[in-house]
Amino acid sequence: SIGASWLNPYGVCLVAGLLVWWWTSRRQAKQAGINPSHIDLLAPLIVVMGILGAKGLSLISPGDLQVSGHDAIATSRFRLFGWIGFGLITLLAYCRRQGIPFLPAADCFASPSVLAVAIGRVGCLLAGCCWGDVCVVPSRLESVADAALVRQVQTLPALCGERIPWAIRYPAGSFAHRQQVAAGLLEPDAQNSLPVHPVQLYESGLLFCLAGWLGVRSRKRSWAGQGFLLALAGYSLIRFVMEYFRADSPIIWGALTLTQLICLGIVTAVGVVAVGILRPRKPAS
Repeated sequence: SIGASWLNPYGVCLVAGLLVWWWTSRRQAKQAGINPSHIDLLAPLIVVMGILGAKGLSLISPGDLQVSGHDAIATSRFRLFGWIGFGLITLLAYCRRQGIPFLPAADCFASPSVLAVAIGRVGCLLAGCCWGDVCVVPSRLESVADAALVRQVQTLPALCGERIPWAIRYPAGSFAHRQQVAAGLLEPDAQNSLPVHPVQLYESGLLFCLAGWLGVRSRKRSWAGQGFLLALAGYSLIRFVMEYFRADSPIIWGALTLTQLICLGIVTAVGVVAVGILRPRKPAS
């Protein structure tokens, strides 16, 4: 599990991601004609408010205190969408205060934010948080009485067979190990977890691709806010799919997790905003 010290793989990757985010956002600001000193002031504000938002959303999220059957093994999660929400509110308030157009400023943070999350997910892999579904044949789950928990630990059985060479095992005491013990899939004295999808690397790889694509598109952006909306929608779509490979989020409605419902809401909102921006304006009479 993640220790209290920042000198662990998760903390190192998180700090590295934030430094890359700050540096690349400054470069984007220069290209957009925005004084990079605004980024220097905004960065710590967004980080502080983002942490508050991430922790706040975790406190009100259903199931966050019970992600392993009856064992509360993740009482202090970071909800990334809470970070994003509070970060955007902070950016909007700062732009209004300083008289800076919001959408061009948001574009400056678009691809850097995606890049930062991609780096952070590597830390998640090393720390064992945000772990993936078990890679075992479905018959191995017949002993689990809780049907909802079965769907949580293996949402796509067809993609979770025994022979997935890149599946990983976490040591005793890790989140995945504790979840599987609580579910009755492992004996308490088992030394390692069952093999699980390295879903953190799946997401990280897709996000690196998205960040690169956004970086290329930033040179031929046709309207303010395009990069920001593409980054928001792109991340939401990637995260929606990745949730099917994750075992740390309980299903709360139908076959969907809270994160997937948030992703659907964001993609819908982005579509509405994009249509509003691109809709032809009637000439004034």
